[in-house]
Amino acid sequence: MQRVALEFIEKVESLSTPDAVMDAMGTALNQQGIGYFVFSYVPTATESFADVMLDNRLPKGWMKSYTEQRFTADDPGFRYSQVTTMPFRWLKEAPHDPERDTRLAELVQFNRDFGLVDGVVIPVSKPPLRLGQVWFGGDEFDLPDRALPALNMMAMHAFDRVLQLKGVHYVPPGVLAPREREVLTLTALGKRADEIADALNLKTPTVRVYLDRCRSKLGAATIAQAVSIARGQHMIRP
Repeated sequence: MQRVALEFIEKVESLSTPDAVMDAMGTALNQQGIGYFVFSYVPTATESFADVMLDNRLPKGWMKSYTEQRFTADDPGFRYSQVTTMPFRWLKEAPHDPERDTRLAELVQFNRDFGLVDGVVIPVSKPPLRLGQVWFGGDEFDLPDRALPALNMMAMHAFDRVLQLKGVHYVPPGVLAPREREVLTLTALGKRADEIADALNLKTPTVRVYLDRCRSKLGAATIAQAVSIARGQHMIRP
């Protein structure tokens, strides 16, 4: 599978249109029994999935209905993409609370009606100014654990190539100062601003200033996204 991934990446670099990249990705996923996928940014609280979609191979009518029913805010996959850099199963591994996520059962049934029973989300922390993700899935599929690293590599390279062909160029995030890395690392470990202040002998407002600097330097919309980007760029290792 590793050889297949390397051959795919070499091929993708030679393709000259986003459609050609999407077709190549579709062929690769079909060989694993996976029928649908989408490249998108991770939506903010005020955006719908349609607002942030870059390109997709989804069932006809799915995006329109999903947007009309305003499922974006109810999708645990989008929430989890903001705090992890690791691939995860869409519903099986994305944390959710059935009591709090009151529309989750409705969302699951909606997806099933379109043949989207299972899926994998691959967070992408390299896009300029915001996080991205690749989702692929369809009917229930038996994806061996050994295949996921290769598919992860293929999806991330295809995502980057689509951005390049659409004229979106990657801008490396700013460098974090040592104190900023300390503060962001403790945040990644779940510490509150007042707890970080106590640990580092700082004032709480000063901690918030450091966090805001981290968010700005990394081009993140939220602190959670800043943590994800920093992890993806190996700036912090909590």
